[in-house]
Amino acid sequence: MKKVIEIIKWVALLVVFASLGFATDNPTVMVPIYLVFFIIVFAVVFWYVKNHKEHKERNPATIMWVFRIAAIVLLYICLMMPSNAIKMVFSDYFKSGFDFKVIPFMLVGAVLVALGVFAVVLINRNRGRNTGLVMAGYLLLIITSALPAIGMMQFDTSYDSMGKAYYSALVMAVTAWWGIALWQRSKQLQAQ
Repeated sequence: MKKVIEIIKWVALLVVFASLGFATDNPTVMVPIYLVFFIIVFAVVFWYVKNHKEHKERNPATIMWVFRIAAIVLLYICLMMPSNAIKMVFSDYFKSGFDFKVIPFMLVGAVLVALGVFAVVLINRNRGRNTGLVMAGYLLLIITSALPAIGMMQFDTSYDSMGKAYYSALVMAVTAWWGIALWQRSKQLQAQ
């Protein structure tokens, strides 16, 4: 039964990554392309880990710095996602390259990430002790996940714009979570 649940989790993860194709101009082509791409990526990583796991001697200091650099890159991507989504929808308003008009969108992204982190901490620290705070954490997560669409509705309510807003929010959430996790792991390695 555990094997079946594990397979279902992997299929669900691949479907979520493939759904990034819905934010493109041609989802009927891009969803299958994303699916194949991520299947290949996961297969290559699985093969590499399986064949190289006992061959390497690891240096904790090097791993710590790799984790920190990866965390900074991921958090930068996270903060740039709202401005990229806005640029996709309103391309005539923004110039190419860095535009100072994107700074408010970066701040919105940082606030969304902070709200998500606060909600998860609220849930994890109060689980089994205070049901009200756990429910407040889940409610905050639901509200935070709705904010990109509510913000986009002020400007454009088309399906394409909503898809790009949620694509941006999904990439923000994944990259922020991954970046924060890598940074925390690098701090643990430094303490060793």
